[in-house]
Amino acid sequence: MSRVEANKQAVAKFFELFSSGMATEAFALVAPDVKWWVPESLAFGGTYDRAGYLTKVLPQFAGFQGPLRLVVKSLVADGDVVAAEVESHGIHSRSEPPGFVYNNKYHFRIVLRDGLFVEVKEYMDTHHLAALYAATHGKTAQP
Repeated sequence: MSRVEANKQAVAKFFELFSSGMATEAFALVAPDVKWWVPESLAFGGTYDRAGYLTKVLPQFAGFQGPLRLVVKSLVADGDVVAAEVESHGIHSRSEPPGFVYNNKYHFRIVLRDGLFVEVKEYMDTHHLAALYAATHGKTAQP
């Protein structure tokens, strides 16, 4: 298998594991010193290593009925860089009003080294994410 195909498979595996409620296993594919960027316009935006992402960003998505599904729509790779078009699906049980439907669109730019994510840029519809944040935290995710 080519390096490009192996990288695409690693990215697909990450999202499959995460969508199955296996975040710990998914993040085993992420290097501890990853540089994972989330838009700064969000209250929890910034650049994180793996531990920082798991403690500051991932908890923002707690409270879904079952795991938040992240469905890969397309993958394009060039060497160690993979572009992933992803769509989320989830219903939040702790939103006000209850049952907020979270269906966001994402683009991930992922750089891999030896099968591990070493750099990630996570783009999404920040307006839709701010609406989820407001429904679950009673405030806006925008500064």
